[in-house]
Amino acid sequence: MEENKILEQYRNLTKYDKAPLGTLCRVTKENDESSLYVQISSQSEEPEWIAVGRLLEKVFISSLDDDKFVLKCIKKFNGKVVI
Repeated sequence: MEENKILEQYRNLTKYDKAPLGTLCRVTKENDESSLYVQISSQSEEPEWIAVGRLLEKVFISSLDDDKFVLKCIKKFNGKVVI
C-alpha cells in the first residue's frame, strides 16, 4: 500500500489546486496556525476541498443513530472525550 503524503502550502486552497480523491493538504497561515483539508471529489480536475474536522463532524452527526459507530469512535480515543 502506498503511503499518503500530506501536501503543505501557505495559502488557501482553490479550484486550481487539482489533486486526486483523498489527497490531504495542510494549509499554514502567517501566524503558524494550520488546518488540514482533504480533497473529496472523484474528479481531480474539479477538486472540492473540505476541512478534515468539518468532514468528520458531518460523518459523526449523520451516524449518531448508529450506536456501534459511536462506540467504535470513542474506543479509538481510549474513551477520552476532547472538547
